[in-house]
Amino acid sequence: MLDFKTEVYPLMLEKLAENRRYFTKTENEPNFVRLDGETVEVRTMKSKPNYEKIPYEFFEKTWNILQEKGRVVQNDLSNVHNVKRSAFMLIAFDLLDEVQYKDFNNSLVLKDWSPNQ
Repeated sequence: MLDFKTEVYPLMLEKLAENRRYFTKTENEPNFVRLDGETVEVRTMKSKPNYEKIPYEFFEKTWNILQEKGRVVQNDLSNVHNVKRSAFMLIAFDLLDEVQYKDFNNSLVLKDWSPNQ
């Protein structure tokens, strides 16, 4: 199993740094990304002109859910797991080779997942 803090998160930061703008999966709304060291900041149409810091814990919690369940729908991420930047989590995690976005139910799926890993 990959360690999130030392293996997955640095790779995610590297991938996020490749572009300044990403689009949400369902509404196609722009998210402007700025990295400050290991901190991810995002400006949306709602937060404009300000960038808002996305807590590292949101990324880690999303990864832990994927490790445990193999998948998570955006609605559950936000309403059940209290990850409030769930639309951005779908963008960020979809950049990883290990994770796949499924548009039919707006979810993330961990590839090659099996219970009791």
